Amino acid sequence: MKVLLLCLWVATGLAQEPPPEVTMKGQYIWIKTPRVRDDVTATFSPVGQDRWKVSFHFNWHKKDHVYEGEAQGNLINGKLEGWVAEDAIGAIYRFKGVTKKGVFSGSHLQVQTRAGQEDLLINTGTLEMSRI
Repeated sequence: MKVLLLCLWVATGLAQEPPPEVTMKGQYIWIKTPRVRDDVTATFSPVGQDRWKVSFHFNWHKKDHVYEGEAQGNLINGKLEGWVAEDAIGAIYRFKGVTKKGVFSGSHLQVQTRAGQEDLLINTGTLEMSRI
């Protein structure tokens, strides 16, 4: 009987659902317009342990944008980094920083690919978001 209960306990733990989708809201500052704070909403969908599909939703120059990509790290406490892209214009951005008690604080960087060379990362500003 003890073995059966142990097997059921282990199987229950293995069959757990991944954590639910997480939404964070906040603002980003574009380095070229440092006094302007623009709103951003990020949705993180689990794909593994501390691995996420992410989509950033924001308005830039009076147009709605959605950039999608991947992230890795902890959404509550720890390092968090990833990338997002917008295929229509070929823009790719990286973000990296730290979460503390569900609040992310970090930077965003534009990725410029160069044939035959390493990608160039250009600092484009800061990003702060909180879990909602």
